[in-house]
Order: sequence, then C-alpha cells, then structure tokens
Amino acid sequence: MRPEEMKRYEELADRYFKEVEGGMRDAFDDLFSFMSSMNGAAPTGAKAKIAGVKEWLGEL
Repeated sequence: MRPEEMKRYEELADRYFKEVEGGMRDAFDDLFSFMSSMNGAAPTGAKAKIAGVKEWLGEL
C-alpha cells in the first residue's frame, strides 16, 4: 500500500470512530450489515474479512 493510501484509510478510520462515538453510527449494526454482505462469498474468505473487521472494531 502506498503511503498516501495508508494516510487516506487512517483518515477514514478516524472519521468512522468519531461517528461511532458521536452516536451517528452503530458499530454492531455496521458489523451485521457487513456480515450480511458476505452472503454467498467463499466461507474462508468471508470469515477472514469478518475477523479483521471485528479486530479493527475492537479498537473502539
């Protein structure tokens, strides 16, 4: 990943966490929606992505 891409993702992550803290988003609902979007995906890939998102949300 290029440094400018990394910076952009960090900015998006910061914005997301602020929205969760401010009550504009619900992390559980977002995780549930993400899991639903994985319907039909290869099980191993979906599990890995969901585990990654759970880990990331664990920083809240």
